Amino acid sequence: MPDIDWVAWHEQYDRPGPLADRLRVVCDQLSMALQACGAGAALVSVCAGDGRDVIQVLSGELSELSVRALLVESEPELARRGEAQAVSAGVSDRVLFRCRDATRMESYQGYVPADVLVMAGVLGNVPSRAYPDLARTAATLLRRGGFLLWTQRRFSGAIDAEYREFRAALAANQFLSMFADETLAGPGGVSYLVATEQLATTPPEPAKDPLFQFSDFDPDKVRQRILDF
Repeated sequence: MPDIDWVAWHEQYDRPGPLADRLRVVCDQLSMALQACGAGAALVSVCAGDGRDVIQVLSGELSELSVRALLVESEPELARRGEAQAVSAGVSDRVLFRCRDATRMESYQGYVPADVLVMAGVLGNVPSRAYPDLARTAATLLRRGGFLLWTQRRFSGAIDAEYREFRAALAANQFLSMFADETLAGPGGVSYLVATEQLATTPPEPAKDPLFQFSDFDPDKVRQRILDF
């Protein structure tokens, strides 16, 4: 994955702007998906950051649904911050952070097949050639009828081809659009898409690790961050 200060990047959510707006829409769609699942749902978030989307939803009006949530994040400081937020919000008994590599199947053990899978902010860090693997991974981690929530950053329409590629990869894995896509305008011609799909078939068998690949992926850096956690 590109060498980015992800802790500083996530602090942008604390300021008014398109990322804060995207967070609001992600929370709205996540809430609708969990309500459709009912009590006792299993939720998995891939590259979860500090998990503020999941924590915000589970500590709000859906607190009685007894959702079990697994948040996989390879950046130790973000995972620590998320754990502290979960304690402060009173949901630490239902939210588990794992500082693990999201491209390995073992990272999700005990929580898959999930009812809801969150891939917010993942697509922009995966090359388009890996979209089929990412879509297959999503199908592998979900139960039949489960929901996938994903986001994509778009630049003045130039990324439409990549949008179509990922949509085609989802369709090939029998994902159906569930809620209307929401696109939020940002500065400089940037916009943010939030979408939710439903898996309409039996999940495929897990592929070999790595399940998918990040742009400029460096497994040694990921492994060292996890060992330092």
